[in-house]
Amino acid sequence: MRGAVERGGVVKLKLLAAALAIAITGHSTMAHAWPRFTGGNSSECQQAFELAKATFQSDRYLIVPPPEMPETFGSKISVNLTRYPVTFDAERFEMLPREAIPVAREVYWQINPQLGQRFALFQRSGNGSRGDEYALYSADENVSRDVLVADFPGVFRSTIFRPIVEGSFVPPLILTDKVSNSSWAIVQNTDNSKLGSWDVWTTEADGTRQRCSISFEPKVRRAVFLMPAAVQQFAAMLDEVLGPDPPLESLHPNSIIRIHTNLLWGNVALRPWALNEIPYNSRDRVEEGLRIWSAWTAKTSALYASVLRQYPVAEAALAEYYRDTFNMPDEDAHKMASYATDIMFRSYFVFHGGYSEGYSRRNQSEPGLNLWKQLRHG
Repeated sequence: MRGAVERGGVVKLKLLAAALAIAITGHSTMAHAWPRFTGGNSSECQQAFELAKATFQSDRYLIVPPPEMPETFGSKISVNLTRYPVTFDAERFEMLPREAIPVAREVYWQINPQLGQRFALFQRSGNGSRGDEYALYSADENVSRDVLVADFPGVFRSTIFRPIVEGSFVPPLILTDKVSNSSWAIVQNTDNSKLGSWDVWTTEADGTRQRCSISFEPKVRRAVFLMPAAVQQFAAMLDEVLGPDPPLESLHPNSIIRIHTNLLWGNVALRPWALNEIPYNSRDRVEEGLRIWSAWTAKTSALYASVLRQYPVAEAALAEYYRDTFNMPDEDAHKMASYATDIMFRSYFVFHGGYSEGYSRRNQSEPGLNLWKQLRHG
């Protein structure tokens, strides 16, 4: 299915101080299970887990920390590159001149080392549609900014300049604890394709190491595998209709759709309150486009007929899943399943004439677009 997908703005994350300390209620046993924490029990890990729970419970479709921390949170942001303009604490980090490091667009350098180590966050201009790349390093205190510039890029081959993460399309978040005044980092293994996980790195007497990890979903090859069999079958049919990327199409539009729908299936399964994103096309436009496509051959006609037959079966299975998993009344479960199935059906396809009613993904803070909240489950 030919097309290009915009992944624009989403519902603004509304995170109050109380949200970071909530005991999650109103969701099922399965909802209580995520996010999951493994590793040490340091103050930074506890803070990261509180932040992860609040982020998971937010109605933003991406797992992304908020741009600001509440006053009651135990740490403050030192470097946050997830939004523009970027946020960084000039008292703790300095931005090196662009001409100093040719391969980097920006370098955020921790001014004062802690326990013999310092963080260095590199931002490099991306070469494709996924945007900039990020790398986070732990440098020995003997590596000053002058040494870095003078010995570049030889310093990268040194044991005193160690990579924490390289080639990431999601920037690490660096925070500073308000009590210890030590900086620490969250490496975000989350993006437009999955809910993913966070890794927490802190500097202690044994160096800068990963201390704990927080997972937002089970480790499955595709998020739809968390769903009932009938829903998986429906998704497989939609994927078959979508088909491979068109020849000579350098942006790989259908691959982009597959990446994004995997993230959405994770929300359908584990975070239905985050199903806010408006698909590019209306339901009528998608059905019209598929009817035209189905007339091409006997095979496309049969495949579309199979999709139409499976649609109500998948919706019914999803309603049962929501009833059992989130303890929803039957009526609410059916409404939520109808809403989610429609979003997923439309999200697989892009036809000309999208946003015909003037909607965009940047106006999703409008009241009434979050069915979960309308049903008073959030």
